[in-house]
Amino acid sequence: MYQEIQVTVHKKSGQRKLFNALLALATGALALIWPNFLYYIVGGYLVALSLILLYFKVSNFLTALSLLTAVLIFLLPELIPYTFAFFLGVFGLTFLMMQLTLLGFIILLFALLIVMNPGSVAYLIGAFLLMYGFIHLVNLIQESRGRRSGL
Repeated sequence: MYQEIQVTVHKKSGQRKLFNALLALATGALALIWPNFLYYIVGGYLVALSLILLYFKVSNFLTALSLLTAVLIFLLPELIPYTFAFFLGVFGLTFLMMQLTLLGFIILLFALLIVMNPGSVAYLIGAFLLMYGFIHLVNLIQESRGRRSGL
């Protein structure tokens, strides 16, 4: 017996992308405004990201990775450049495996820049999060326009 099942989830994916974009934009702006509070800002971002990923049931691996990275940042704030770069490296490799090559390479490039310049980690993380949030916001707008036009 042949059965075909098609599941389409538009609303939750859009909500997740909107939350993710707004969270990344707000965190990036905060990291650039108050670089001295970086470990609070980045740790809070990673906890919030793991809650979003958990709520929308995106990936158990990415949820655990972001929560573990947040715990490491709160426990060892002097290792922010390396723990966040490790998080970005795994995140970028995950994007590459999901066939999102351009975004994956950009994420890996930021991870490499953070490891090479740990003194400017706040500015690099802020710039990355602003870019990442902006890309998600643009994709969300493009998807909503495509749905309205029937594409």
